[in-house]
Amino acid sequence: MVNEETEFSTSLNQVLAAAKSAGIDQRELAQRAGIRPETLSRLKRKGRGDFDTLDRMARVVGKRLTLVADNDLTARIERGDLL
Repeated sequence: MVNEETEFSTSLNQVLAAAKSAGIDQRELAQRAGIRPETLSRLKRKGRGDFDTLDRMARVVGKRLTLVADNDLTARIERGDLL
């Protein structure tokens, strides 16, 4: 099972990569998300933080946070891919 810090860190890295691909530097990402660049730096350093803040940053780059099934079989059933 993945812990919350790992999930946050992984998601933050995905948001940062999406921002970079879109030509948005980290200072601009922070500003557009309504946080201080120092806050973003702290999130990166600690690898944990508030998911609301992460969601705001994700939305800046056209992404959103979602929940997915933790079990591949459950996901396949929900998609109707089992049979």
